[in-house]
Amino acid sequence: DSNRIYTFLRRGDKDLILVVANFDDCHKDVSIKIPAHAFEFLNIGEKTTDAADLLSGKTVAVELKKDCCIEVGVAARGAAVLKLTNV
Repeated sequence: DSNRIYTFLRRGDKDLILVVANFDDCHKDVSIKIPAHAFEFLNIGEKTTDAADLLSGKTVAVELKKDCCIEVGVAARGAAVLKLTNV
């Protein structure tokens, strides 16, 4: 639901931050497709890595591949802020 889910990426020297905000009243399981041009523009390497959710403290495995989806569960009216290091 593109009217209720908002996502964006930010890049640091070694880290990548993926923010997913859920403005809906119910939990959402979101499939986020990072397009190939984002990998090129942000200089992201394809790999499988762990991502730390900076809000919940949980760690999830993430597979970074061009044009593939990352699955993220987000609570109602909540957010996930995933920090991927050395990407």
